[in-house]
Amino acid sequence: MKGKNRMKKIRIGGGQGFWGDSNDAAIHMMKTGKLNYMACDYLAELTLSIMARQKMKDPKRGYATDFIDLFQSVAEDSYYSDIGILTNAGGMNIEGAVDACSKVAQNKKMKGYKIGYVLGDDIKDKIPQLIQEGYEFKNLDDDALSFKNIQNEIVNANVYFGHEPILECLNSGANLVITGRATDSALFLAPIMKKLGWKENNLDLLAKGIMAGHLLECGGQGSGGNFQYDWRNVPNMDQLGFPIAEVCDEYLHITKAPDCGGMITEQTCKEQFLYEVHDPQNYITPDVTVDIGEAQIHQIGTNLVDISNI
Repeated sequence: MKGKNRMKKIRIGGGQGFWGDSNDAAIHMMKTGKLNYMACDYLAELTLSIMARQKMKDPKRGYATDFIDLFQSVAEDSYYSDIGILTNAGGMNIEGAVDACSKVAQNKKMKGYKIGYVLGDDIKDKIPQLIQEGYEFKNLDDDALSFKNIQNEIVNANVYFGHEPILECLNSGANLVITGRATDSALFLAPIMKKLGWKENNLDLLAKGIMAGHLLECGGQGSGGNFQYDWRNVPNMDQLGFPIAEVCDEYLHITKAPDCGGMITEQTCKEQFLYEVHDPQNYITPDVTVDIGEAQIHQIGTNLVDISNI
């Protein structure tokens, strides 16, 4: 209707769930998912330690080289279709990942393509200073375990960035953002905030954005790839499609790209919704503390689920 404002919304896909994940779903969603952004998660805590040891042996290593292969396949989709990409593939060598991606963009003649990156999560060398300043590095599971007893054996120590530095990169015009250790969900929250104009004090909206990221951050785990409810009947597992979130002020929907395997149902979303959430009414992230104690999850179409009351 002429003169009526169209609802501003964003479609963002979860392209990877771990270091070593398949690139197929990410490539497929970039080409068919009608995305605004895709975020790719490569890091677990053990992954960072492996990358740190790699870098000790070879200063040029320490990042997820898998992402460079993926970027080779989707860079032109990102460039010509204006689909932003975010990833924590920088691991322990963010600048190495940036250099590798820059070469891809140059070779493909992607003039004006901007790569933003976030440094500062690696604080291993700052530990003595932080201890001197009074930080105790208490063990969350056992107060009796002293950090001093293992201090000399630390391989890596990283902080978890929230959305702020990622959003700063996007606001500076970055088409691709590469981080080291950020929270998985922040890779999704930042572009949602950018696209929809969400502000820092919109805490309920930020909580919705965090849970959108949480439902996508593990890739195929949220679309039937790790599905205890009925895994034997997940269709076309060998062509598994990964989840996509469609988000606006009014709703959060989870779906997937067309013409691929897997499934988006109430049950697949519920399993991922509670994954690693120790207290549903007190899910702590650097961005916002989320309460999903009374959240609602409803199937509203084929491979389409509505998430509300976050």
